[in-house]
Amino acid sequence: MSASISPLLSHLLVELPKATLSALAETELWVEETRYAIVAVPSEEKGALFSALGDAAVLITIDDGDEFTIVISEEDLDALPPLFSQRYQVEHRYRFIRLEATLPWDVVGYGAAVFTALAGVGVSAGFYSGYSIDYLLVNESVVKKATGALEALFREARRLEQAATRKKVR
Repeated sequence: MSASISPLLSHLLVELPKATLSALAETELWVEETRYAIVAVPSEEKGALFSALGDAAVLITIDDGDEFTIVISEEDLDALPPLFSQRYQVEHRYRFIRLEATLPWDVVGYGAAVFTALAGVGVSAGFYSGYSIDYLLVNESVVKKATGALEALFREARRLEQAATRKKVR
């Protein structure tokens, strides 16, 4: 077990399917420089929010029926006219950590390993999956802590995968 990961994460890695361990071992991460904001409004104000947004690029939208949430660059948010409602919430200074790996949709436990690593260092994150790239949205105050934990996770996954390969060769 590596000194930089928790016993819980170490146990989880040993129990993961081979495909998941391989995906973790090959994951590369990048931190996007752009700052993002998370904006939430009551769902009934979604139309007004889209009108105010105009051509601004919205990265993520989630509508749960009660609340409508978007993730937008702070630059685009700052360019908007004053928001139309006092019933909105905004969280500032978030950054995306991009996780690049070959990750088929049937791989089990990848997100669990990522979140266990982050929880081990006290980092909260949002997880957003595209078709072939995954993203974590974290407050910029914890980016270094998050990337350190993730790099330790991926290093340990590579070590375990290499150890399993050496064991097979013998």
